[in-house]
Amino acid sequence: MNPDNKKNSFPKKKNSDFVEACQKMRQLLKKYMENTPCKSFSKNKIAASDIRVGHVDGKAVKRLVIHLRSNGCGWKKSGGCTMCGFWSETSQLKEKIHTKHFINQFKDVLKKFDIAQFPILSIYNAGSILNEDEVPFFALEKIFNLVTQIPTIKQVVLESRIEYIDFEKVRCLKSILKEKELVIASGLESSNDTIRELCIHKGLPKKHFERYIEQTHSFGVKTSIYLLIKPPFLTEYEAIEDAVTSAKYLYDLNVRDIHFETMTIEEYTLVHTLYDKGYYKVPWLWSIIEIIKRLSPSIKPFISPFRYIANSKEVPNNNHLCTETVTKAILNDYCSDFNISHLVNLDCTCKRQWLEAIEETDIQPIEKRALHYLAILSSQS
Repeated sequence: MNPDNKKNSFPKKKNSDFVEACQKMRQLLKKYMENTPCKSFSKNKIAASDIRVGHVDGKAVKRLVIHLRSNGCGWKKSGGCTMCGFWSETSQLKEKIHTKHFINQFKDVLKKFDIAQFPILSIYNAGSILNEDEVPFFALEKIFNLVTQIPTIKQVVLESRIEYIDFEKVRCLKSILKEKELVIASGLESSNDTIRELCIHKGLPKKHFERYIEQTHSFGVKTSIYLLIKPPFLTEYEAIEDAVTSAKYLYDLNVRDIHFETMTIEEYTLVHTLYDKGYYKVPWLWSIIEIIKRLSPSIKPFISPFRYIANSKEVPNNNHLCTETVTKAILNDYCSDFNISHLVNLDCTCKRQWLEAIEETDIQPIEKRALHYLAILSSQS
């Protein structure tokens, strides 16, 4: 594979097709949101938890991830993102969850887990935890006061879209934590405007993101930035190219904590429908390795586990002979120490199929592809 010699169909600027596709995308996404069934749940129990790899002072440690059951992602009012099935695990902005419930959820976590095992605690909410419509800030303050009583926790990670990040509130949370480190994680998903706005429907102008990064540097806030591997409407090669380009863009902005999240298939999403109809395939594991290799040695991205708050119908894979081995090499071995040697000698007969997949091209601009599939889905909805 010689990616530098291969062309893609990434548009250079917005046009009428882009505007039309974005409008139709937003309309269709709102339908998916409205048709997502409501679930019954306890307001006093978290939605999910997970134990993952984290890093403190360059060493791999256990990281406890908890997903608070919250009031629903604010961006869903505009339709949400094309791949995100988290909406089904929230109150969907219909049944209000109050401060007392969030505190009860966290206290329940303290009962269920031996928190002393986990130097890193990630507190998520299937949306933006710094959006007060989703989680009251007073609830966060109360939770942080409980965290300060746990001496073994070295780092706390929050997730939020950047428009909800108020640096005065961040300053308040940092002061509560005292010597513990606070990390704010946010998604850019792609540095390509068309991919980010149309394929993902992120709703994040790049100039706003760049201004945010400047502010974090001047304010001294530690950040993690998420990128997405293989949004819809891209070929396998284009997905690799976009991931590599986006990571280099972040690195040039002096972002060093780069997390790749890979596409998974979650119910009640546009990507799920595309997948069911044969119009989308999750990324190959070989593509993830190719991305890591092309970024090495200067950029060492973390690859998030292929599991989120919503159950996935499919995750990145190769064939049945090597999927388990290659997944372990990426998520367990490489992500523990960022040593690419764990990946270089992997091989399988299915690699030939992957090489064929990355040779596939689509000469149509992404806007045309999106309009084509959106027309099909709209006629069938």
